[in-house]
Amino acid sequence: MPYIVAGIVLLFLCPSLWFAYRQGLKDGLAIREGAKTIEPIPTPVEYIEKRREAKEVKRQEDLFATGLNNLMAYTGKPQEGGENK
Repeated sequence: MPYIVAGIVLLFLCPSLWFAYRQGLKDGLAIREGAKTIEPIPTPVEYIEKRREAKEVKRQEDLFATGLNNLMAYTGKPQEGGENK
């Protein structure tokens, strides 16, 4: 009985190992020839840092855009509720 189980396991394991070897060989040769590489998946820490930086940049850009819009919308009239000296 153990030989039958071992035979069945090898029957399914060998072709899958052969396929994995051939796929890796094909990918390695393609990279050597100049094919594009796949970017690795970022770790959760890297993803959170990148997201935090993107939020900070967006906040700064929004603040700058608001200030620029305020400058461009200025007409020279005094503001309501402001001091009229």
